[in-house]
Amino acid sequence: SALAADKNIMARTGKVFSSWQLSREYGFTDKNGTKPDWGKYFTKNFGKLKYCDDKFYSYWFNGMMDKVAPDWP
Repeated sequence: SALAADKNIMARTGKVFSSWQLSREYGFTDKNGTKPDWGKYFTKNFGKLKYCDDKFYSYWFNGMMDKVAPDWP
C-alpha cells in the first residue's frame, strides 16, 4: 500500500527495484516485523552489488528499447 500511495509512482515505471530498497524507502517490514536486507547480506559476504541506476536505464530509454518496440508505453 505504501507504493500505491506514492504520488511519484510514475517515476518508477519500467524500472526494477529490490524489496530491501523499497523497505528502506517506505519503511515497511515483513509480517513478523523484521526487515530482511539481502543486499546488505550479499555485500557483507560477497562484495558490492550493482544496481539498476539512472545510467543503466539510459541505455534502454530513448535508445535500444525504443528501436525494438517504438510503440511501447
